[in-house]
Amino acid sequence: MNQSPSDQAAAGPSVRKPGSFKKRAVSELEGSSSEKIHLRVVDQEGSSCDYYIPRNLAMQKFLRRYCQDKNLEYLSMIFLYEGNRVRVRSTPAELHLADGDQIDAMVYAGGGGHSTV
Repeated sequence: MNQSPSDQAAAGPSVRKPGSFKKRAVSELEGSSSEKIHLRVVDQEGSSCDYYIPRNLAMQKFLRRYCQDKNLEYLSMIFLYEGNRVRVRSTPAELHLADGDQIDAMVYAGGGGHSTV
C-alpha cells in the first residue's frame, strides 16, 4: 500500500530516499579533493620532481606516477619521509604532510642474509 505524506513524516528520520547517502558522500569527497598539496620527490642523485596532488589521494597512486614519469620500476623502489618508510596506503592528510615536504626515493637494496665465506 502507498503511504500518505503524513504517514511518511511519522516514520521519522530513518526514512531516506534511495541513493541520497551515496550522493552526499561523493559530493563531500569532491569538495575535499579540491585542496592540493605540493610535494617534492628527491632521488639518490639529488634531482627532484615537484607534484601538486589532492590531499586525499593514496600515496601509492602518486608514487606509481612518479616511477612512471622517471621510467623506474615501482616495486624496486622505497620511499622515505623524514627517514621513515612512507605508508603507501595512506594519504598525505593521514600522514600529516605539509606543503613543500620532501619524499626521498631510493632504489631498494636487498640483502642482509648470511655470508657464504
